[in-house]
Amino acid sequence: GPESDIARRFADKSAVDHFSYRPPKENRAYAKFLGLARRAVETFPDRAVFVDLGGPWSIAADLRGVEQIIYDTTDDPEFVHKAVKACTQLVLDRALAMAETGVYVRIGDPSAGCSLISPKIYRDFVKSYHEHLFGRLREETKVRLGLHICGYVDPIMEDLLSLPIDWFELDALSSLERMAAL
Repeated sequence: GPESDIARRFADKSAVDHFSYRPPKENRAYAKFLGLARRAVETFPDRAVFVDLGGPWSIAADLRGVEQIIYDTTDDPEFVHKAVKACTQLVLDRALAMAETGVYVRIGDPSAGCSLISPKIYRDFVKSYHEHLFGRLREETKVRLGLHICGYVDPIMEDLLSLPIDWFELDALSSLERMAAL
C-alpha cells in the first residue's frame, strides 16, 4: 500500500544524501494548497485561518518507518540527524511559502511525543530541529506559529514551552494542570 511505499523511501539509508523535493511554489499540488490558503484568508479576513504542516521528525519517521528510525537512533545516530535535518528543511520551505498567504502555521509532529519516543530521543534528535525550524520562522515571518504533538508530553513539556511558538496544543494524555503551572 501507499504507506509501505513511503516507508521504503529511506529504506536504503544512502537515499537521505539525495533527498530532494520541488520547491513548494513549483510543486503543482502544494501550489494549489497555497492558493487555497490564500483564498481562505481573503474570504475570512476577520478570522484566524490555520494550516497544518507535517513536522520534521514525523516526516522522517514516515520516510524511514517509525520503528526503524527509533532503532536507528542507537544504531546509526548520524543517519537520523541527516534525515531529520533534510526533513526540517522541507518543512521550513513549506512553512515559509505558506506564511506568505497570511495563515497561522501549525506544525504537527505527532510522532515526537513520549507515547512513542523517549524524552532522550526527543532531546537528542528532535528538539534542536524544532528550535531551528521555529527560530527561522520567527526571524523570517510575522506569522503566528503553533505546535501539536500527539500523546503524552509531560516529560518534555518544558522543552516544548521553550520553543519560540505562540501556542502548543496539548493532547488528552498530558497534564493541563502541569502545563498551566509552568
